[in-house]
Amino acid sequence: MKAPLFLPFFFLLTGIFWGQNFPFGLVYFWLVLLFAVLGYFFSKPLLIFCAFFALGSLWIQEKVPYNDLRNYLKTPVVQAVSGQIVSQVEYNQQNDFYSFVLRVDSVAGENFEGLVKMRAQQSDLRYGQVVFGVAQLQKPEGASNPSGFSYAQYLAQKNIYTLADAKSVLVVKAQKGNFVQRFVYKIRKFLLARIEQRCGKNARFMQTILLGKDLDDESLRTNFTKAGVAHILAISGLHIGFISFVMMLFLRMFCNRLGVVYLLTALFLIFYAALCDFSPSVTRAALMIVLSLWAFHLERILVLDNIVAASGLIILLARPQYALALSFQLSFLSVLILANLVPKFYVCLGGTKPRESRKLLNKVATILLSSMLCSLILCVVMMPLTLFYFNQINFNSVFANLLCIPLVMLIVPLSLVSLILPSPLWQSYSLALNFLIDILFRVVEIFANFPFYFANISSSHSLNWLISLGFVALAGYIFWKKRKLKLAILSLFLAILPWSFFFLGGKRDLRITFFDCGLGDMTLITTPRGENIFVDVGPPDFVRSFRKTALPYLADRGVRQIDYLVITHAHNDHFGGVWHAFAELDVRKVVVSRNFCRSKIWDAFAAAVQKEGSQLLILEDTTTLLAERDLSIKVLHPAKDFWDADINNMSIVLRVDYREFSALLTGDLEKEGEEFMLPRFDLDCDLLKVGHHGSKSSSTKAFIKEVSPEYAFIFTSIKNRFNFPHNKTLQSYEFLQDNLLITGKSGAIEISTDGYSAHFKTYKSARQWTDYTLED
Repeated sequence: MKAPLFLPFFFLLTGIFWGQNFPFGLVYFWLVLLFAVLGYFFSKPLLIFCAFFALGSLWIQEKVPYNDLRNYLKTPVVQAVSGQIVSQVEYNQQNDFYSFVLRVDSVAGENFEGLVKMRAQQSDLRYGQVVFGVAQLQKPEGASNPSGFSYAQYLAQKNIYTLADAKSVLVVKAQKGNFVQRFVYKIRKFLLARIEQRCGKNARFMQTILLGKDLDDESLRTNFTKAGVAHILAISGLHIGFISFVMMLFLRMFCNRLGVVYLLTALFLIFYAALCDFSPSVTRAALMIVLSLWAFHLERILVLDNIVAASGLIILLARPQYALALSFQLSFLSVLILANLVPKFYVCLGGTKPRESRKLLNKVATILLSSMLCSLILCVVMMPLTLFYFNQINFNSVFANLLCIPLVMLIVPLSLVSLILPSPLWQSYSLALNFLIDILFRVVEIFANFPFYFANISSSHSLNWLISLGFVALAGYIFWKKRKLKLAILSLFLAILPWSFFFLGGKRDLRITFFDCGLGDMTLITTPRGENIFVDVGPPDFVRSFRKTALPYLADRGVRQIDYLVITHAHNDHFGGVWHAFAELDVRKVVVSRNFCRSKIWDAFAAAVQKEGSQLLILEDTTTLLAERDLSIKVLHPAKDFWDADINNMSIVLRVDYREFSALLTGDLEKEGEEFMLPRFDLDCDLLKVGHHGSKSSSTKAFIKEVSPEYAFIFTSIKNRFNFPHNKTLQSYEFLQDNLLITGKSGAIEISTDGYSAHFKTYKSARQWTDYTLED
């Protein structure tokens, strides 16, 4: 067997995934025992593979000691905390605080264990210090919106389950910690500061490609993503290969002994991986090169699959949770594809021996075609994974890599040289380096506008893609090896079959999604026919802006078009996300009131609508916005004979009726607007979106009595400068008990109804229930 380590690596990895999803229990025990017995009697290798599977599944099992901090922390508390700083202390410039990981040894004088992600205002904190102080402890939040980012899950991959915010000065009691780790952190801090000092506008990019620091330039990151070269922003085999090559060339200038060069290069790569905090992709690439150098030194035949498997085994045995990291999965899958599939397709570019006069031209063409073929194969085979995680298919990389990778091959080693150059030489050198980086950015921008980037593809299609690719591969194999055209055509037909279920469609209900966008409104109505109607789009750039809440959800469901965008009134917590909506989605119709046209934002807003090419609908009076079978969405307010100086009272109010289900969306309507509507409309409904974030100036008793909702929903964060929702308002809705929902507590809420019953799901509080009493 050419790669004897590959199957143990595969079974260890499979065991980790199994153990993560199925905790240890009786069924698991008997399953492992069954495989062990079968392996013992029928196949000794199966017994070995079963052992690796069992090891992986047990290795990932969470071992929570009795005095773990998670067993103590139920609600946020302020307590005296003591522990040791076990990570680098990093400064967050945007929010002006320092963050680090603290290994707790005591809370409120009692012994506890656990890692804590801590924030403080002190600049004198360092790795290894034992500190004592008062801090607020709380659990990190999960995803408060559908398809949203879960900070709790992200930290859990690092075995961190608690957040701490220092409420006093942290007193340094002692200095401990590993000397080597302290030295690594000092070097990393020095290099980050040196890059910041020397590289100006391109400093963030260089910190990203050299030391793995997150790139905070959103527009630049978006361009790299759309161009299909986001892998450049993650330190991987590409970067490590360049760095090790430069290192070996440098060492060869001073040492003729190849073994010494290999050893020093390996030590440097391990140190470099430590500088990058042993991230999965960096560690994998460094280990592969170190193992390859060892094989070269021992004059052993290099089997790439074996090298990949060995590096994977080392990583997973050291940190099994890395198997769940996206960077680990993408890194290992891509290198396996490059090692196994690409060489087989590469022979297709071969041909008869070219004539001498055209030899150079053919070599250039072969290099270009092989590079494009390599990128294409990676795109196609990794499509299910990119669909599942990113909801996109991107073939722009097939072209972008031709120019971007050679540029990076120059930029990475030149960037390393820039760190050691003396200041007098730096000025002229920096011009050349910045010129290359600017060219790279320009090339990326050009390829980002190529038409082969397809976003917002439903992640549910990933299984369809996987099945289809399997049948396409089968068709290719049958035609290539067996020469049976009929069977190949049949396989291609079967590749189309999984998609028929999607196109045929199924039962579709009315769905209303209230997003958790902090202090702002953002509602999506999806009709049974699949039309998407947004009622407000939340605040501008914010931790829960439209870009960070609604867009991931829309991408996950494959939504690229908004049929109606209704902006209730001219306050930026309602229209602030419109610029991201225009940038990322096709907005067909924009609905505003006449009063909105008198606002200060109108000129900029109207220009954006015109640039988007959307149809602008300006409401002059009450009307029916949409009518489908069994469904109507009506505008109840503002009427043409109503006017108020308060913009909130000019909010658009919508009533949604679907068979026996009804909902009333009131924007920021206050007392005067409610009183105007009372004698004019039938307001009785099942669900009420409470006006103006639960302020005391709305939700009068007469209005609530007339609406008589079964459920009420308030858009607001719990902590805000207006103290929403007001206690008076909460008292008015006390009769609803648990049916009064607030985004700050419940997170987003998704309602799906067939018109006779309704299913409710909250995301932060993780509640689900079905109401079968809509007809009552």
